[in-house]
Amino acid sequence: MDNKVFEKVKEILRSQLPDGSSAEISLDDNLTDLGINSLLFVKIAVALETEFDIEFKDEDLDIKRFKTVGDIVCYVEDKVSANI
Repeated sequence: MDNKVFEKVKEILRSQLPDGSSAEISLDDNLTDLGINSLLFVKIAVALETEFDIEFKDEDLDIKRFKTVGDIVCYVEDKVSANI
């Protein structure tokens, strides 16, 4: 797992989370436990698309496809490596 991708994903999550940037985020954190609902997940996906120059497929904009922060990091890494 690319630590740079994880750090950037954490930064984006912190900027979107309702409780602000003070939250400690780990790969194993459950997205719903962090307060991420389906609407917030779409906003996060848009921020990730902009940051990493990737595109989420429409069917991947469903929060049910991603349980943890690690799931998002893996998805982003896969998309970034496919663009290379």
